[in-house]
Amino acid sequence: MSKVRQRNLMQERQSSSSKPRTLKTEPASESNGLSLCTRVLGIAVAIIVAIGLLGFYQAPYTCLTPKRLSVEVKLDGPFAFKNTLKQGTKIPGLPSPESIAEDGKGNLYTGLADGRIIKIKPSDNGRIGAGDVINVTSGIIKDIPRAMKKENGRPLVIYFKIDYLFLCHLKTTFYKIKNTSPRKTTCKKRFLFTSGLRVQDETLYVADANYGIYTVNTQTGKVKMLIKVTDVNPPLSFTDDLDISRDGKYIYFSDMSIFSLDETFYGIYKGDCSGRVFCYNTETKKIEIVASNLCFANGVQLSQDEQSLFVVEFAKFVVRIIDLATSKTVKMLNVPIMADNIRATGKGTYWVAGGILRTTLSSLLERNPIVRQMLTGLLSQESLYKLLLLSAHYNLVLEINEKGDILQSFHDPNCENYACLAQAITLSDGRLALSTYVGDHISIVNAEDAIAVGRV
Repeated sequence: MSKVRQRNLMQERQSSSSKPRTLKTEPASESNGLSLCTRVLGIAVAIIVAIGLLGFYQAPYTCLTPKRLSVEVKLDGPFAFKNTLKQGTKIPGLPSPESIAEDGKGNLYTGLADGRIIKIKPSDNGRIGAGDVINVTSGIIKDIPRAMKKENGRPLVIYFKIDYLFLCHLKTTFYKIKNTSPRKTTCKKRFLFTSGLRVQDETLYVADANYGIYTVNTQTGKVKMLIKVTDVNPPLSFTDDLDISRDGKYIYFSDMSIFSLDETFYGIYKGDCSGRVFCYNTETKKIEIVASNLCFANGVQLSQDEQSLFVVEFAKFVVRIIDLATSKTVKMLNVPIMADNIRATGKGTYWVAGGILRTTLSSLLERNPIVRQMLTGLLSQESLYKLLLLSAHYNLVLEINEKGDILQSFHDPNCENYACLAQAITLSDGRLALSTYVGDHISIVNAEDAIAVGRV
């Protein structure tokens, strides 16, 4: 082949290789895109179902379909926002002071998360809650049965035996009337009738979630067991509250559920309604059941005539009024919060306090046991608690009368000043003391307008 021809062939090859190649492509079909989305969605659904099944089968308990549902109560009418609890005088440095009691000398007592019971003295000028803080008990009681494995107790409610002090007064002159039932106490027409509360002695009664019911001598710190967890069958798991008749013969107390304090939120998510209320006869030492099948039996409070018992069902947003003669519920007061404790105000009415609002989420969970079971298998107790509190931070104190009618309400939206309100009591100086089961302080406010009086 001649050199000229070789040169021409090489030039042809170079020119053909330098030309851009055109690839034949087909337009993408819409069905391919939809198919990809469908596959991704299917994988996501499969993962969610697998996680849900995992939680369902590794849940520690089988969640129950509720036999009765809580009733939706809106924050309007008697529950409408009128008075605020945002402002208050704080007594800080107290881990979870769930309950408060005042003795006849202005000393305040509360139980803490580590099991101790402490005393808060008044200041030198008599200001309640403004003095030194001292320990009364260590929080450990040796050699008795316990509801939980941990050694220290958890005093949830502390209580002095209370007498109603009835007075008839004309202007500034007071005339003491015999301490009897309000139904038997009368005043002349020209006098006004009032009542108050007073502490009878130095014996503090304690409802302890771990140990049961015991008394503490506030002067010596000596502890005396009254009711051990094994004194009833099945044993007490979560002793929560108590009240005492004026003659000291009967102690009414609640056992919240078969779940212990350490398992509280497992019990709530399960939908457990094994709570009980008992009556202990201090003379015969016998214990009788007053009510059972309660959905987390919490606060208990005798009516003024001691013919009825107010019982709070924490998990159902309800305050029951039980006729003690028949053990029948005569009224169910539905409230918008998970009510905790209930206490007499000293003027014939009662304070009901709570700190978790009923929300759409809590209502949805209540109605869907399968979802609750998945969650209990996937989340820790702390996470379950946080989920329950999602959009539910709302403290509320209600004043109710003997019939269970709402008289007024005090509000702390979003728990800005108090973390999960547990109890409200009237102090001897007329102010309102507020306690919490997860916060770190006690607050004291004016009971009339919920504005703090002075500063501690």
